[in-house]
Amino acid sequence: MFNPPKPDSRPRILVLADVENLVRTASPAYSEVVQVRQDVYSLLNDFIDAEVMTIVGASHHAAAAVRFGWPEGRHHWRSGCDGADLAILQALDETQVSGRFDTVVFATGDGIFAEAASRVAALGPRVIVVAQPEALSRRLRFAAHEVRVLPTAGSAVAVGGEIGRAHV
Repeated sequence: MFNPPKPDSRPRILVLADVENLVRTASPAYSEVVQVRQDVYSLLNDFIDAEVMTIVGASHHAAAAVRFGWPEGRHHWRSGCDGADLAILQALDETQVSGRFDTVVFATGDGIFAEAASRVAALGPRVIVVAQPEALSRRLRFAAHEVRVLPTAGSAVAVGGEIGRAHV
């Protein structure tokens, strides 16, 4: 008798990483990318058993450092004003989120992602923002269910909250 495989019951998360925003430079060094990648994933350690899909965006100028410093995931390159942001947003539009992901993580502080975060939240997944506190858009903060703050010097700090109540 044939028994079809059971569907994976692990939670699924989508991580959208705007590396240049996270590192706070358009020309990140390989070591900076490695460090911010570790910092982002350490803030997501409660998803250790989750199935993770990652979309990483950066400009062509930063491609080598980003590709080698954040090796997993789908990489999208676009240069110019808001190039990395637009590449990530296009990849998000091409990704079926509803019914596929339990949580979507916006690893960026850019306000350009606020509308997309609101749309994702309306579809049902939990929306978490991971960002540098000084680079976090107010609109994006309020579009998220939760904000987790990247460390500036030392240990990671998680900042919880519901929609409109995240504190930074």
